[in-house]
Formats: sequence, structure tokens, C-alpha cells
Amino acid sequence: MKLKQMICLSLLVGCLASCQRDNVDDVKFGVSTEQLTVKAGEPVRFVFDGNPDYITFYPGTKECAYANRHRTEIDNLQDLKVSTTITQNYTETGEGGFLDKQLLTAYVSTDFSGVYTQEAIDAATWTEVTDMEMPKVTDKANPNINIQSEADLMAYKDNDFYLAFQYKAGPNTAAKSSYGHPRIQLKLLTLHKIDSDGHDYQMMDAINEWGFNVVTIEPNPSEGNYTVRESSINMQPKKETEKLKDINVWIISKQLNGSSIAPDLGMPIKSTNARLPYYDFRYSEPGTYKATFVATNAKMWDASQAVRELTIEVTE
Repeated sequence: MKLKQMICLSLLVGCLASCQRDNVDDVKFGVSTEQLTVKAGEPVRFVFDGNPDYITFYPGTKECAYANRHRTEIDNLQDLKVSTTITQNYTETGEGGFLDKQLLTAYVSTDFSGVYTQEAIDAATWTEVTDMEMPKVTDKANPNINIQSEADLMAYKDNDFYLAFQYKAGPNTAAKSSYGHPRIQLKLLTLHKIDSDGHDYQMMDAINEWGFNVVTIEPNPSEGNYTVRESSINMQPKKETEKLKDINVWIISKQLNGSSIAPDLGMPIKSTNARLPYYDFRYSEPGTYKATFVATNAKMWDASQAVRELTIEVTE
């Protein structure tokens, strides 16, 4: 019995010793600068005292402030709108073509299920975004058009919603046509969330932020090129095989919320054991900024942090 007790005691001591080796030292860290007031565009040099494992920097700008590290909603949303550049090319303008025809329509839905199928689209209520200008070729001599388009979405600021674009066109029956259906592209599609200070929080990534999905209803299967890239959406039915067919394709976002926003994450400026004696940063706009540095010592089972702040005045 004594032998078993001694073995257990040895294991416990070993475990405690192992855990003790994983403890981290308290963070010893200081920040100073000789430039509490600088002109916009001039570098501020922050000088560090100590050598923590990691340093994260929040300059205190609208896009990156320590106070907003847990924020998930914009207070006092004043404006919500969408903007984009839309191009339409290769439009058949002869008889049987697409002169004076609007082929692209924008919609909003608050009851779409998020299931990207024809059945789910048909079951949802879609409201046309009528103030968003859509391309329509009206000049018979010019088959191309490029417009800047914008729409107010403030009616949905308190709702979850989906934004969709529908490309819908009949066959191209022009007797002597060099084209099939027009190619339509949306470039730099941006959701603008504007707060009470007039700051514009922009959502632009069509893949990761907008989360657009393509649903091809006609023809099905489609051989056309419908692609979503980070900065553009491309819709191009295939001329050789789809020229004489009806086209009905939807591009639908993920569920969106007008006032939601991702928490500010900070800028990692040190993540190795190498000493970082100073860090330079330039503020581009005049104002008062609370520059915050979070210093961390960390191991697998333990971590220690210290937060240091300086107020920087930036003049014109």
C-alpha cells in the first residue's frame, strides 16, 4: 500500500512540475513616444520596453479600435445602400434581339430560406429594388453599356435579408446575329453601412462577405459561364448552344444584416522571440486616436497579457 502511495505521489509531483514549466512569466512591457502630436501622414514612432512573445496593435481608427474588439453591431446606423458598376456587352440590337430590353433585375427577400434551389426561390417573396438602375441598351449602333448604379436599402436596416440578381432573357432570334445573349458583369459590388459620424463601413468581397451563390433555372443544365469572384460577378450564356434558349439565372447572396459588423481584430506586429524595439505608424486623417498595444506571453496552457494605451493627436 505504501508503495502505491509513493508511486501516486511521484506522479502527482511530476505532473505539477510539468504544469509549472508551462506557466508563463508576467508581461513586462511599456510603450512611449516623443510624438504625441503629429501631422497627418507623418510617422509616429512607438518605442517598446520589454520583450513579450506577441504584440497586437490597435491604432484607434474607425476600422481598428481596441474598444470595438467585442463589437458586433453598428450603433446609430444612418444609411444603408448598395452600389456597383454594371456592364452589358455584345447586345444584339437588331430585330429579334435585345434592344430596349432590361435583362437584369435586382431583388431583396426577407423570407428566403437560404436553400439555393428553384423551389426555394419560387417559395420566397422577392421585392424588386426599383431605384437601382439596370443596364438597357437603347442605341442600336452601340451594343455596349457601362453604368454606375446605387440603391437605398434603409428599409431593411432592422431585418435580415438576401440580395439577388436575376438574369432573364428570351432567345436571340435575330436572323444575322454575331452574338448570343449579352454578357453582364457587376464590378465592385459594395454594401455601404454608414454610422452617425458619417463613416462608411464597406462590404465588397462577393465570395467571402456577400456569399453569392448561382442558381441556374433555364437552361438546366447550363453551359454558360456564371462566376463569382471577390471583386466581380460574371454572367455569360454560351452563344454556341444557348443562343436560341430562354435564360433564367439567379445570383443570390447569403443572409445579410444591415447593422452587423465583425469585431475589430487588431494588427499583429510581433509574433516571434526576436526583440521589436519600436514600431512606426502613419495616421492618414486628422483627429484624436487612442493607440492601444496588447502584449502577450503565452504557452500551451497559460497566457498573460498587458494593455498599454497612448492618446495621439493628428493635425492637418
